[in-house]
Amino acid sequence: MPVMANARPEFFPGEEVFLEAQGGYRESHRTGWRPVQSYLTSQRLIFFIRPRIRFEVPIENIRELDTQRHYYAMKTRDTLCISYDGIEGSRGGKVLFVTNHTPLWKEKIQQLCFLKIDLETIQRIADQLDSDGSEILWYLWENNHARIDRLADVIKAWNHMQVLLVIKETINPIAEKLLGCPILSFERKRIDSETGEIITFSWWLIGKKENFLPNEETISGHL
Repeated sequence: MPVMANARPEFFPGEEVFLEAQGGYRESHRTGWRPVQSYLTSQRLIFFIRPRIRFEVPIENIRELDTQRHYYAMKTRDTLCISYDGIEGSRGGKVLFVTNHTPLWKEKIQQLCFLKIDLETIQRIADQLDSDGSEILWYLWENNHARIDRLADVIKAWNHMQVLLVIKETINPIAEKLLGCPILSFERKRIDSETGEIITFSWWLIGKKENFLPNEETISGHL
C-alpha cells in the first residue's frame, strides 16, 4: 500500500528524528487540546497534523522545560510545559504537550537543549566511577560513539552484558545524580555531526560537547 502524501512533515537535509509519538498540544490555557503527531529531531520540536506542520520550534530556542498536571483524554496527566524564544523577531511563548511517553520526551529534550559536556564534567563523573566505568566514559569522550563490542574490548569484558551493567548501573545513574539526566544513550541510527557518517547501533555521549584545550596531565592519566 503506497504511503499517503504528507504522511510525515518534510525534514531538513541531515535532520535526524529521535522521537516520534501521538499526543496532544495546546499553545495557551485559552485554547483546547489538538491531537498531533509529534517529532523531536536533531533540529526541531514539531507538532504535525496532516497535511502540514501546526507548530515547530528550533531546539536551540527552547529555554525552559517543566512538568505540570493537566486534564487530557478523560484523565489528569503529566504534561510538558515548554517555554521558547521567538524566531527572527517573532514573539516567544509557551506550549503544552502530552503523550503516553512524557518522561522519555522530557529526558531527551533536556539532553538536547540543556546538557553541556566539558572536560570538567567528565572528570566529575569519572571520579565516582570504578576503573571499567571510567575507561568507557573517557573512551566515549574522546570518540563520541562506539559499538558495544568495541566498549567490551576497551574494558576487556567477558561479554556485552558486563558493558551494559556498567553503563546502566553505574555511569548513567551517577550522571543523573550529578547532571539530572543520563550521559550515555544507545542509538539505532544517528549521524556523526563531525564526519557526516551514519552510525548504527552504537552508544553515544549525550549533550553539547564544549570546545576545550586538552589538559595533558588529565588525558595522560587515562591512556
